[in-house]
Amino acid sequence: MIRAVGWAYVDQRYACPDLHQLVDLRSRIVKRPFLTTLEVCWLLFWVRKSTHLVTGYVHKPYPPIYAMLARRAGFASAAIVRGVEGGVIASLNQPSKLLRFTADRDNEENLA
Repeated sequence: MIRAVGWAYVDQRYACPDLHQLVDLRSRIVKRPFLTTLEVCWLLFWVRKSTHLVTGYVHKPYPPIYAMLARRAGFASAAIVRGVEGGVIASLNQPSKLLRFTADRDNEENLA
């Protein structure tokens, strides 16, 4: 049932105004600051049954880090995708990879 599924987006300027004030500085730094990694797993709100994380990555070491952060943050499951520019859209030039887990089982699997 589609009514049983929801999706949410909260703009950073409202979710964390102090952090949003650093956007220009972070753009000038160019390097990926640690804040970018942590932002992926912020739980701004809880839902009645379960909250699931879908996120992307570029660098090979990140999937297990994101999985660990997602588990500790309380996500019920996660799909961590190697997509274009760290997004979740698959590349046409190289194989995509997926790491997924569900919190109710001690499972983590990599799919290529």
